[in-house]
Amino acid sequence: MLEKSLPSFISLKLEGKKLFDQYWLFQNAEVVVAQHGAALSNILFMREGTRVIEIGPQRMFKTYFSELAKTLGIEYSLMDQHDRFPVVNPDELLRLIKTA
Repeated sequence: MLEKSLPSFISLKLEGKKLFDQYWLFQNAEVVVAQHGAALSNILFMREGTRVIEIGPQRMFKTYFSELAKTLGIEYSLMDQHDRFPVVNPDELLRLIKTA
């Protein structure tokens, strides 16, 4: 759905990618959507004024990544996955991306 709605959308996994490749991806991203996990530490490479959308249970409302994003001047949103890993509402996700 995201690939059809957003022409510049890229879906990928960071596992196995070299650090430079991860740096390049996050440095050049306008919006990053990612499941809660260690890969989100790459927001350190994002530019100020970009946006990250973390997918995780609402009970994680304040995560390390929200505080890191705030410190770096990155807009942050948490998208609730309603405790059904990894189910998310695609319409809600698209709305969050488009408001970035």
